[in-house]
Amino acid sequence: MKSTVLIFKFDGILINTVEIVLRRIWQIISNFNLLSDSLDVSKIDHLVVMNWDNGPKFLARIICAELGAQDQATKFERELINLEYRMAADFRLNQERLRMILRLSNAEFLIAVHTKRDLVTLQHISRVVGLDLSKFDCILTPSDSLHLLREKYGDANLVYFGNTISDSQLNPLDGIVIMPEFNKEEQLEEDYLVHYLEKNFLQERIFEHA
Repeated sequence: MKSTVLIFKFDGILINTVEIVLRRIWQIISNFNLLSDSLDVSKIDHLVVMNWDNGPKFLARIICAELGAQDQATKFERELINLEYRMAADFRLNQERLRMILRLSNAEFLIAVHTKRDLVTLQHISRVVGLDLSKFDCILTPSDSLHLLREKYGDANLVYFGNTISDSQLNPLDGIVIMPEFNKEEQLEEDYLVHYLEKNFLQERIFEHA
């Protein structure tokens, strides 16, 4: 049977970032005196959610463009860079999901983590939230691609787990699973995940529930 590599997105799947990021970015917008009655709050939120992990320079540019403050983009970017490290203390590791992932690893799935962050930032945040990156078989950063996975694992099944369909940039994939950022119904989520993997990639029980 072919190996199966389960690729989990770092932001939103393993750690809760979006809610905290939104709160802090609105603080920056307020500090820059860019609030107005005509501001489309939902649109700004959407831009942040979809682009936070594309890096501070890109995010600052699109936010400032939406706010009509292109001349503030450089200063905004500096604030976002500083914010990245300050926010790490507020992030929280999804312990239930991590335990589920480790159980899948024990069931002989290969486990990878994917991030659009640089490796140094990934390591810093992981240390702060208590995530042991050595538990993963592979770490994919922005400089990596599916070609590296294909070279390493050959014809293995590649299954990606992200928050939104736009996370599935690592095409071609054998499977894509959209997971909510922090599902409160962890047991239901685990049941679904087990069913999905058994149906598509295994004929036997992956693991028994406690």
